[in-house]
Amino acid sequence: VNANDIPLMRVEEMYLILAEAQAMSGSASTGAATLQNFVSTYRDPSYTCTASSAEAVQEAVWQQRRIELWGEGFSYFDIMRLKKGIDRRGAGFEAAYVYNINAGDDVLVFPIPTSEIEANALIDNDTNPTLTAPSPVADN
Repeated sequence: VNANDIPLMRVEEMYLILAEAQAMSGSASTGAATLQNFVSTYRDPSYTCTASSAEAVQEAVWQQRRIELWGEGFSYFDIMRLKKGIDRRGAGFEAAYVYNINAGDDVLVFPIPTSEIEANALIDNDTNPTLTAPSPVADN
């Protein structure tokens, strides 16, 4: 039985990781050029990357990751890594699911399950935040 996990990674994700890594390691122009080349060659010929600082390139890459990897489960990890909030106002969600959650809010952290805490004496329960569901906000 070949029951192994097979890690899959799309080449598009690798281009976006490369562009961000180049920018954040001190070469914003190289990262911007990589992003420009990828998007204009493979996705949108009219795309122009105008970012000139590392942070601006990172934002441009994040925008392209949101477009390219939509629905593939990457957004949570990007939100946590880049310290972004979640603002669902004006996005067409039902009123009960319209949130504006600030970056770093404990509600974004997956808590350790109680069964794991009870089964593992080395886990300090004080590090597990007590969470309540976020409250819906007005859809402005």
